[in-house]
Amino acid sequence: MVTALPPNSGGYITSSFPTNDSAKQNIAKIFTQSSKARASLIEKHSQYPGYYATTQKPNKGFRITPILLPILGLDDTGGTEVDIFAATLSNVASEGRAVLIPHAQLCGSTIRLVSQDFAKTLPPKFPKGKAFKNTEIKVAPFKDLLPFDSDTKSYVLILCPNTLGIPAGETETVKGSSDDNMAEHFRELGKHAISWLTVQTEGCEGIVPFSAALQTLVAANKKALLTIYPKHTAVINLTPSQLFTFISPPAVEDEDDAIYTTIVELRARLLAATMRNTATAASQQNPLGLNVDVDMESVLELGLKPTATPASNTDRQEAKLRLMCASFCPTAGVTLLDLRDTIAEVLAEKKEFQPESFSNQLTATSNMLSQSMDAVNRSSNWPQAYANTP
Repeated sequence: MVTALPPNSGGYITSSFPTNDSAKQNIAKIFTQSSKARASLIEKHSQYPGYYATTQKPNKGFRITPILLPILGLDDTGGTEVDIFAATLSNVASEGRAVLIPHAQLCGSTIRLVSQDFAKTLPPKFPKGKAFKNTEIKVAPFKDLLPFDSDTKSYVLILCPNTLGIPAGETETVKGSSDDNMAEHFRELGKHAISWLTVQTEGCEGIVPFSAALQTLVAANKKALLTIYPKHTAVINLTPSQLFTFISPPAVEDEDDAIYTTIVELRARLLAATMRNTATAASQQNPLGLNVDVDMESVLELGLKPTATPASNTDRQEAKLRLMCASFCPTAGVTLLDLRDTIAEVLAEKKEFQPESFSNQLTATSNMLSQSMDAVNRSSNWPQAYANTP
């Protein structure tokens, strides 16, 4: 019953896709797959309907952003054809923010420098090289790029993918700055996921800030570095940054344009996913349901219509509220939830006091959820937001 989108909230629904029980277990494969294999996987929405990526505004900290339903396309607006992915940053088809992402960026990786102690905490499938001391490197220019002013003396080069899969069937995603709630979310996705988050957001003292110059030098001296180079057998494309800069699609909607055609397909798939997550026939008539506020007119009328006795009037109000807040899932059907004691107290008040009290309760609920990651979807109304959730 939240009517505003709080900051640092994710809440995109991915449970509109069937749950893929092996998706979480397969997250480790993203770290060892070739760029070509990642590109093929990105289009298989039944396993991963989206991917997490890292962004950063000038003079701001790192932010995690969900990229949903990527579809392969072609960008020829600059006169040169470039493979891209068209994707959305919103789960609402009517207002989905379509963006273009370079193919290499979404499927690529970066080389990172971390302390030996931090490298010991990484999962086995996290590609990494042998530990080395900052005074014993054989490539002379390499020494100038190492952080000699640090207390750390032993380092490890690792290879980190730019994106991490969002398993199908997840009830929520997160976005924004890394905090305890976000760390807990990624920890539930597995040890590879929490390690990826830590590296991408540099959330540990043992992670050196990304350096394009260092990466270029390491890649150019792969043979000279021998076992120090991150060990991997797949063909990996390196990108000049792990950060994403989203490109807006062309403004001209030409039906013959490849990008426009791709975005039309993207919106169609997004709408189909939203409709699959709609629980009732009534909501299917309006499957988008963007930012639908609470029906305050109905709420205000709760205490204003006279009935035979106060007791029956209270019963009617409770019944109507329970219907408005009911949950639904295909297996259990409709569930009428019990009202909280605070709401029952509101209904017991005199009718002239009820509207204000009810409004205060809604405001308190909104404020509480804005500070929590418990709200599944704060930009979409029931039942899309709460389908398949208790």
